[in-house]
Amino acid sequence: MASAATGVVSLAAGGTLDDYATMRELRFAPVARGDSRLLGVEIAVDDARLLLDEGSISVLEPIADGSHTGLVFEGRGRLLLAVPDSRELAQLRRFAAHPELEGMYLRFDRAVVRATPDFLPATLTAHGPWTESPLARQRRREWRDLERFDVDARLVAALENPVDRYLRADLRSDRFGWVTLIYDELRAEEIEVRRPYPRRRFVESWLSLDRTSERDARGRPTSIRIDPLLELRRLDARISLTGRGTRPTRLRGDNPGGGAAPGTEPTAARLTTCATFRAKTGPLRALPLTLDGRAEVLRTTREGRELDFVRRLLRERTSRSGRRWNDLR
Repeated sequence: MASAATGVVSLAAGGTLDDYATMRELRFAPVARGDSRLLGVEIAVDDARLLLDEGSISVLEPIADGSHTGLVFEGRGRLLLAVPDSRELAQLRRFAAHPELEGMYLRFDRAVVRATPDFLPATLTAHGPWTESPLARQRRREWRDLERFDVDARLVAALENPVDRYLRADLRSDRFGWVTLIYDELRAEEIEVRRPYPRRRFVESWLSLDRTSERDARGRPTSIRIDPLLELRRLDARISLTGRGTRPTRLRGDNPGGGAAPGTEPTAARLTTCATFRAKTGPLRALPLTLDGRAEVLRTTREGRELDFVRRLLRERTSRSGRRWNDLR
């Protein structure tokens, strides 16, 4: 299976690359308050609530406009989420091995939250000094390695588009280990709860819910959106099958003996595409993309002008042309 990676093309001149670079440093500072222990901080995620009852909070270094896009929490916290959808509730009960659950109730002692600023309480501010958080870096590394997901690129896209919002909260519980709450405005069902299994190399989706305003009377989803931002109008592609790859493969049928040819993968392809889109809502300032992890992006332009493009791959590699495959530039 090919790995995917999040990428973003920025259509507007501005601080996209600067914001991306700032977020990637993962420098945090304690919230500027008199007490080292904070009480009663709440983060509302549709009808889910993250309650940071007592503990310490550090916020991520602000981006160019002064807003914060993350926090690290240590202390006592709770996740409360009603599950009105009977099918999703039955699934949650199976995964949690708790046949009498009526909703998601989770106690946690650590949290790493990355989000668009509208999710985070405006009262949580800090003025430095800014230092790297090993916990935040460890969680982001797992998202990258396990899910091929670049949270910083996803947040850059959300910050550029006013209609977009995103939150990802990793919560460490005693019973289940790390559990992830996600709100993604670009998903048909925006709310999801996941449990990662890094040693087994997979992620289990426990819940998937429509936001409250788009559920029916039974709590079932009603969204039918494929892409809330764009409508594809035309796609032209030129495909050249010119050579073989160099990575091992387990696919059968790759040689006359029925097994994989040693040290090779199926024929590599070079694709040149030209896509025409129409924005569904408002002017777009960034395009979030999901790309094959092996794809090398040569350039991104609009009417001859070079556009910012950011993507952090699973591993930094060098292409045959000598360019780094880590596309930050």
